[in-house]
Amino acid sequence: MLEHSGNDSFVKIQDGTKLIAGLVFSESKGLETVEIPKSVESIGFGAFRSCENLKEVRFAEGSELKKIDESAFDGCVSLEEITLPLKLQRVESFAFHRCTGFATITFPDSIEYISNDVVSDCINLKTIRLPKHMEGKYFIDKFDLLRMNPEIIYY
Repeated sequence: MLEHSGNDSFVKIQDGTKLIAGLVFSESKGLETVEIPKSVESIGFGAFRSCENLKEVRFAEGSELKKIDESAFDGCVSLEEITLPLKLQRVESFAFHRCTGFATITFPDSIEYISNDVVSDCINLKTIRLPKHMEGKYFIDKFDLLRMNPEIIYY
């Protein structure tokens, strides 16, 4: 998906789409819910950045999503939770920066890389859940620890 125009509150991305391109929904003030089909493998740089009213991101069952790029959901302050797909492998810098609605985020067992600043400025974040194999590989940024201090649980 390379471009989007309009101010719809609900967007269902077309089946067969492999990539949501960078900045495609950036600053879509009316967007509240997005439905992402299982065919999407990557969400690009800043794809949903500053979608201040985005409350829900639905991934289709069997999602093939492997990568969430830098700043993909940066500034999505109304997003309170997100269920990350089971095949997700990489989450890049600032992917959920300033998602102040988050209380908990759980990364799936498939995760291989999470940037240390992925949840930077998520000031209400209380819990980060990570698979056991990420122990010793993921450290929250020290500056964020001073302000947020979430509990990190390895499952």
